[in-house]
Amino acid sequence: MNRYKRLNSRFLQCGLIILTLSTGMLPLNSSHAAPSGITLQQAAEKAVQQFGGEVVKSEVNKQNGTPVYVIRLLTKGRVKEVLINSQNGKVISPDKE
Repeated sequence: MNRYKRLNSRFLQCGLIILTLSTGMLPLNSSHAAPSGITLQQAAEKAVQQFGGEVVKSEVNKQNGTPVYVIRLLTKGRVKEVLINSQNGKVISPDKE
């Protein structure tokens, strides 16, 4: 059962990324992340590993001029927002709820 959850989570993450790219919300040649940084998919995987749950939305924003990935996770019926620095992969902050 645990293996099924992991596969389902990865499938959902890939689907969200493809949907984001196909709708033009995140261009393929995005200048938001540094070439040496992590990808949106890697950030989503890191958020799931640290906090559990399933990715329901992911996007790129800027915080104090630094590009960050905003990953929203559904855990125990609640949405948790995790900010991850796109250049070094460090978790900036989970939602304080």
